[in-house]
Amino acid sequence: MSPSKYWRFKTLAALVGLVGLVSIGLVACGDDETSIPVARTAPTQVAPTPIAAPQGLGQAPKAAAPAGGTSVIPKAPKATGVQSVGGRTTTAPTGPKPTISRFQPPTNAMYFPDPNAKLGGRLQMGCSTDLAHSDIIQSGSTSNVFPPFAWNANLLRFSIIDSVTVVPDLAESWEFSDDRKTLTLRLRPGLKYHDGTAFDTKDVYATYDRIINPPKGVASLRKAQFEVVESMEIVDPLTFKFHMSEPKGLMLGMLAMGWNVISSDEFLKEHDYNLRRVDNQPGVGPFKFRTHEQGEIWELDRFDGYWQQPLPYVDGIDCYEFSGQAAGPETTALITGQLDMAVSIAADVGVEILNGERPGLIHSYSVSPFTNGLFFNIAKGAPFDDVRVRYAIHLAINRQQNIEAISRMSSFILGTYIVSNSPYAPTYEELLTWPGYRPDKTEDLAEAKRLMAEAGYPDGFKTRYLSGTGTTNSITSAVYQDNLKDLGIEVEIDLVEGVQYFEEVREGKFHMAKGGVGYTIDDPEDALVTIAHPDAPSNYSRYSNPEVTGLLRELSGAFGFDERKRIGDEILVILEREQPIAMFAYNSRHFPYWDYVHGFPFIGANLYSTARWDSIWLDRPH
Repeated sequence: MSPSKYWRFKTLAALVGLVGLVSIGLVACGDDETSIPVARTAPTQVAPTPIAAPQGLGQAPKAAAPAGGTSVIPKAPKATGVQSVGGRTTTAPTGPKPTISRFQPPTNAMYFPDPNAKLGGRLQMGCSTDLAHSDIIQSGSTSNVFPPFAWNANLLRFSIIDSVTVVPDLAESWEFSDDRKTLTLRLRPGLKYHDGTAFDTKDVYATYDRIINPPKGVASLRKAQFEVVESMEIVDPLTFKFHMSEPKGLMLGMLAMGWNVISSDEFLKEHDYNLRRVDNQPGVGPFKFRTHEQGEIWELDRFDGYWQQPLPYVDGIDCYEFSGQAAGPETTALITGQLDMAVSIAADVGVEILNGERPGLIHSYSVSPFTNGLFFNIAKGAPFDDVRVRYAIHLAINRQQNIEAISRMSSFILGTYIVSNSPYAPTYEELLTWPGYRPDKTEDLAEAKRLMAEAGYPDGFKTRYLSGTGTTNSITSAVYQDNLKDLGIEVEIDLVEGVQYFEEVREGKFHMAKGGVGYTIDDPEDALVTIAHPDAPSNYSRYSNPEVTGLLRELSGAFGFDERKRIGDEILVILEREQPIAMFAYNSRHFPYWDYVHGFPFIGANLYSTARWDSIWLDRPH
């Protein structure tokens, strides 16, 4: 990097105080994100004890029909059949099943070269943090998205147009067998890695063998997703087969997920199958590594051998790191024109761009697929094994108040059990009419008090609330505490440090706990199994419902957007009735860019799969 460029970005920290951004919080997620590690054992169950059935919970008003489909907002739960929750028998609140807005995937989800694109120029962008290490399959942090995804590629890819449709990448076609237990992929011929090594099926085998059967010292974070794979077969240099024990509707999405990039068999052998300390990795993606100055900059150059010509349009990417700093420096670099786009900016500036108050800047954002809400330890018994109590708390929580309280530090978007901004989720407008999520709490509080009285707690009760430390956690905890006073629930807040917090949640040493569980694919199966399957190690509420378990099994073998969404909607309705977690919101990440940046991909909830930047082209003003 030239001395002038180095000085230009190093002086940004000094500029921050001048533009008043020092106190603005970071909008990002990384290795320090408050996620709860996966537990090692399945939850225990408690003996069933019948309880009285709840009565009707009122009805939400109907929302306006969004574009692309009709919508019927769910009635709040009413009492019907018996089911098992956390091992305790109870009559669940139910109601008419809602029809949530239907998403129609575009007819053409493939991106074709833009005939108006201008070639050349280097994309100047921010990288919000330095990498803890360089091995993507061993990472679960967004710090490994920028910039490594730009030099890598997958067998398949999520469309940059709608973020859920799977399209070809290194594999040009695929086919399932009649029983859908064998997936055959045909690779593109003639492809090479950045170092000139030929790409073929031996690389596919080496890559997925490392994921499914990681060697000693390699932590394969997504190994469990491929448990259905019984064997792999190299048919010839361009034909590869996955043999599965059962049909897996999410299999294509798993291959398209950005973390599962293809690595060279020769390169893996050279580095003993562990790439944690290897910056210069030859990929098959649109950009190739030039240099990395620790804590300063990644420089990537256009790869002329990329399979989809004339992409990438730009000559390269300069990705500047803002390690260990608040979002202020990157925000300053963007608004002063030193960056073309940013990946982590001050929350209030992001809102200003969204509202059109920053001329020339365009707003895009990603919603982190990381559930944020209140866990209830159902297995501990009363009071949280009673669905009426959980639903009453769901009604009493003022989500808008909580989002506003932390808005200077973090950007959150209202959401339920499927990540906001996903075509599988209810729209924001719909959610604003649902009980518990609507901003007017008058009806919700009245119904919550009635349910508490019916459950035998007319004056509330005392309980312990567990949360990690930190300013955002402290504020959120205080808002929950204040909200629940309306039900007579006296909350003792217990803020504990990270290691202790994780251990207590894993071991079930809580009554209520703030936290969340992350997932990686914009799909209802990936989202809902983590929190609703009785054997899921991340099911910290110890929730169990045979109907939901059966639907999750059905969802696992379902193919096609419409069918997967239909089953996902059924599960979502049940979870809304039973509230194993009182969902709060999802962290959103602003991706602003100047209006001369074209071809920006739709990110949605698929940040981990769309940050390749091959479709971007520049038309900078002279």
